[in-house]
Amino acid sequence: MAEAREHPALALVPWLALGAADVYLAYSFTAPPSTTRVLAELALVLVLGVVVRFGLPSFPGTATALPPLIPLFSLAATQTPRSLGAIPYLVGLLGMLGVVAVPLMKRRGVPWWLSASLAVAVTVGCYAAQGPLPLTQQIVADTTWPTQQPALPPPADAGPPVILITIDTLRADAARQMSSVQRLSERGAWWDAAISTSSWTLPALASIQTGVMPGEHGAGCLTGGHCQGVRDDVPTLAEQLAARGYTNVAIVANPWATAQNGMARGFHRYHPLGSVNPRRLLFIGNPLDTAHHQDAEVVLDLATDHLDALTARGGSFYLWVHLLDPHMPYLNAERPEYRSLTAEVVRSVGMLSAEDRQALRDAYDHEVAVLDRRLAAFLDEVERHGLFERAVVVLTADHGEEFWEHGGFEHGHSHHREVVQVPLVFTAPGVAPGRRDGLPSLLDVAPTVRAIAGLSADGQDLRRALPADRIVTSQGNLILWPGCSARDAGTAVLIDDCGADDERIRRYDLVADPGERAPLPVDGTHRVQWAAEDVVAPTRAEAAPQNTEALRALGYVQ
Repeated sequence: MAEAREHPALALVPWLALGAADVYLAYSFTAPPSTTRVLAELALVLVLGVVVRFGLPSFPGTATALPPLIPLFSLAATQTPRSLGAIPYLVGLLGMLGVVAVPLMKRRGVPWWLSASLAVAVTVGCYAAQGPLPLTQQIVADTTWPTQQPALPPPADAGPPVILITIDTLRADAARQMSSVQRLSERGAWWDAAISTSSWTLPALASIQTGVMPGEHGAGCLTGGHCQGVRDDVPTLAEQLAARGYTNVAIVANPWATAQNGMARGFHRYHPLGSVNPRRLLFIGNPLDTAHHQDAEVVLDLATDHLDALTARGGSFYLWVHLLDPHMPYLNAERPEYRSLTAEVVRSVGMLSAEDRQALRDAYDHEVAVLDRRLAAFLDEVERHGLFERAVVVLTADHGEEFWEHGGFEHGHSHHREVVQVPLVFTAPGVAPGRRDGLPSLLDVAPTVRAIAGLSADGQDLRRALPADRIVTSQGNLILWPGCSARDAGTAVLIDDCGADDERIRRYDLVADPGERAPLPVDGTHRVQWAAEDVVAPTRAEAAPQNTEALRALGYVQ
């Protein structure tokens, strides 16, 4: 009887399985690799399979599934935290290359140590080509797997579509120079500046999404590094719109905006690009000149895909896009060292020369200009879908940035105007374009959207005139002390350490001193001072886990 022979193609099945697993994992994350790199990766895996199976017939193990199983160890390693993932990745890839390189070179008379050195060099090269951040710097908890994507609700006509664009660290004066902001301003209502509810991201974004102050929604960091998210009993804008029938999608690039901090509540699809490094392919990797996963190019490409899908399916939707580009490190900086430079490093250096300070401000302005061009392309897509005529489009920021106007740098430590003043512009059906008077707050975004969507505003509707005597407040810092402040049209009162026995209070006349350079005496008789002293800090609640690796990359932690 003739002996049954294995078909040669069957020997490549384990290698095909390896390639399929690699590609599946890559596409499981929110910023998958390009089709070209995927095809190149599959081709390389198959070439390795042919070389191992048919080029080394006398080498032990080549006729089994052992060689492709070795790099599977590396694939598993890419899903682990940075502190654990590098060693398994290197060992797994080196093991597979060793299986191929050592016997192949031995046939040609190459010493084993030279072929082993080649395997090591290729392994290190593959690892070094994985992108601006280390391969395994990611958090598994925020991963969205294709098989676990929640089903979207049926389309419903519950109100006009809502597009909220929030930009991290965008000063009001810098925003006014952006052509994309000017373009929106020509179509909708805008103010010279709005006031953020905090000097840093988490409490400010939580206020945008809830319409209440940090003392009520609870999100922020208290003393001792205790950080917590939005309180469970505080409804978010997304939850309220979802209950009305909206389909909600968010793409956010800051690692403070996570599900652990309550920011994903009410969203049917939530893409935390700030907390997840996109999975790199095992061999081809992510070239160093590929856009970083927190870059506006990646964020807005994903937002455009969702915009196309949401408009195609019809019905009401809420799309929130949070962009990070003006935040350090400046990923598009012309000086390479600025692409990894964080504010934590700048603070540790201390006194910088005037030239260095100006160079950092120039790098910030360049980042804003790059963002502006990319945002303009996204607004083209909004216009192409006819959404300017039928949708609510809001653009604002979580906070600004200080460049030593008051002796400090960055944000999260001061309530001076350069930190708490942010842009605010919105277009909506029936809203006449033009500049508006009054002093708006980030608290007004959610009430305005609620009112337009047919819900109770429960706050200031920006379609209505703002009171001339309005006072707005801000609360909280991330570093130094828990500051608070209050402002009306002519006065600002800043308190460095709210609630302390020796509160350091400064009052500024914003008419005579718009730059807040000359503090005036306080005597306890001014209503703005009373408002500042009445600002309530969040009460301590259960701590929320944070992605310290991602926060460290942005300079939030050491």
